[in-house]
Amino acid sequence: MTEIEKPLNELRKEEEKVANQVIGNIGLYYICYELCRRGWNVMPTSRNARGIDIVIYSQDGKRKQTIQAKSVTKRSPVPIGSSLDNLFADYLVVCRNVLKSPELFITSIDKIKPNIHKGTNEKGRISYWLQQKSYEPYKDNWDEIGQGAILFSFTYLPASWFLLLLVLIPELIPDRYFGRDTSP
Repeated sequence: MTEIEKPLNELRKEEEKVANQVIGNIGLYYICYELCRRGWNVMPTSRNARGIDIVIYSQDGKRKQTIQAKSVTKRSPVPIGSSLDNLFADYLVVCRNVLKSPELFITSIDKIKPNIHKGTNEKGRISYWLQQKSYEPYKDNWDEIGQGAILFSFTYLPASWFLLLLVLIPELIPDRYFGRDTSP
């Protein structure tokens, strides 16, 4: 390899790394967007944090969960890493087709961990992968995480009725009881 080719190869590797980081960020923020739509308070962690990419908590602050996000550009196996020790979040969310039409696959780490494939390359390096057939059954499986906000509750019904009465009473009771002048 010539002296000119070395820097070019290094630049190509750097561009690949940046591209993978951008793919990861697109998936991460798309997942955050979808969680916000479902009423969760969402906090992405520092991108160099191990294992946990997103922390979510419910609107009432009573439920807290952690999520590991994985992003891929097409239908392909998802790289998990060189160790399963970093897989300790509550949920795994895979964002597939991040550049075109993102699809989300949501499941708990406990459910998916037995399906992770272990591979060893010719140099003896171990890596872990999640095959498509293992994560595809969990497409749009939002029931796994649930809603972060109560959309309607009978607990709030009495307060709603009280407010309704405050608005309607002045309209239903004659003005003389409220000391309003009704003369023309």
